[in-house]
Amino acid sequence: MRKPIVAAGVVCAMAGSVLPARAERPGPTPVYRHVDRGTGAEVRLYRPTADRAAVEVVATDLLIVKSLAPGRTETRIVGSGEDLTITLDRAGVAVTDSRLPLTADGSTTEGLRQARGRIQSSTAVRRAVRLLGQMDVRDTSPISHTLLVTRALLGSALGEPDADDALRSWSKRAGPGVRLVRAAAQQQPDGPTDCWTSYVMEAITAWIEYEDCVDSEEWWDIPGMLGCLLIYDIRAIGAFSWWVSCVGFRG
Repeated sequence: MRKPIVAAGVVCAMAGSVLPARAERPGPTPVYRHVDRGTGAEVRLYRPTADRAAVEVVATDLLIVKSLAPGRTETRIVGSGEDLTITLDRAGVAVTDSRLPLTADGSTTEGLRQARGRIQSSTAVRRAVRLLGQMDVRDTSPISHTLLVTRALLGSALGEPDADDALRSWSKRAGPGVRLVRAAAQQQPDGPTDCWTSYVMEAITAWIEYEDCVDSEEWWDIPGMLGCLLIYDIRAIGAFSWWVSCVGFRG
């Protein structure tokens, strides 16, 4: 029997105003920022708070925000006159779009297809996928992994059959030398290296479960891949938030 992809509703609704070109976000100063050599986009990590952890990619007329709040993850794309957010929580998946209100029932595969249709019609999402695909994320850092997860999620929503290829490569690069023993995760990390090791253990364990999920779907079933990636996404960003706290970025 095929597993249900999404357990609750998908809601697409009106959103707020769209940010201008390469806007500087008001608020705290990033604790980490890096300009990508290939694209010129800037990656920013803000000090996590009790209710939010976020990493951003800022480019010309394009903002990508990946964030974790209690009980939910959000992927927000702003640009090309659009403001679109994909939210995953216990209630299901929500796609908030500034262009057109739409409500769909995400308890069915058809509901997820309708949500994908809204994402597929977004010029900003296509630009985000192209930008993330051009960025230099060849290292095995948690920040690079978070960007790859975001690109895979968006690419799958656009219907790319190979959207998870870069994630698969990341897992192969990060895996050697890391023991996949869950009991080790219960040990108190002694430093940044142990924080990274524990992070990679969780990320690769989640990847194995993702592959099992995909294997249970037909290989051509793009909505099935997207459903599996949604589950992987919330685990990956949760692990990222833990890593940020482990290495001492949290205030």
